Amino acid sequence: MALAMQKRNNVRLPPEVNRVLYIRNLPYKITSDEMYDIFGKYGAIRQIRVGNTPETRGTAFVVFEDIFDAKNACDHLSGFNVCNRYLVVLYYQSTKAFKRVDVDKKQEELEKMKTKYNISTDELKNEENPRKIAMALAMQKRNNVRLPPEVNRVLYIRNLPYKITSDEMYDIFGKYGAIRQIRVGNTPETRGTAFVIFLMQKNACDHLSGFNVCNRYLVVLYYQSTKAFKRVDVDKKQEELEKMKTKYNISTDELKK
Repeated sequence: MALAMQKRNNVRLPPEVNRVLYIRNLPYKITSDEMYDIFGKYGAIRQIRVGNTPETRGTAFVVFEDIFDAKNACDHLSGFNVCNRYLVVLYYQSTKAFKRVDVDKKQEELEKMKTKYNISTDELKNEENPRKIAMALAMQKRNNVRLPPEVNRVLYIRNLPYKITSDEMYDIFGKYGAIRQIRVGNTPETRGTAFVIFLMQKNACDHLSGFNVCNRYLVVLYYQSTKAFKRVDVDKKQEELEKMKTKYNISTDELKK
């Protein structure tokens, strides 16, 4: 924890980053509790204000306790789909100067997207096109990120409750993106494990490793199909087993009993 705090202190954030997020394009009937469900995954929240007047409907302010949690939420939830509406998440700027810069930047991005996808200003009045642009921005941002080689769309989950169902798995993992398939182990050898296949690479592994389900803490790994990776995994487990045998003074013959 001390190392993490030291690492954070050494990070220089852009000047516009702060703890207050301003969210637009929300569903008009969204509640504060639903906002907590979406934004609370990224850190402790001090306050949420959802617009309830004709001028402020579809907008909200979310105030985080920690500036890094606010940055993480802004990075991950820009373009997030809520009831077929794609969120616009910005840092709240109290000065007009910052607001002007932010508007200009968004306008510049909008013009680039219009040119790239051949969308005219009149076409932007259609309901579907702003959504397409929001998705395109999110995809462009993802394409610029280089992921580790082991990251893929298939997750292998261990330490699940034995009686967990596919629907319950969808409730847990479906928050992080569209899922192609879920396979829950139903044999004595595979009980407590499952495979989750996303349509696209998502951040579920980062957020759900160690997640508590019925007092069991999930182990979430990227599935590795090559024998090389499997060999490394077997060797690692064998090494752990040898350490346990040495620690508790158990011989190989005793393990057969």
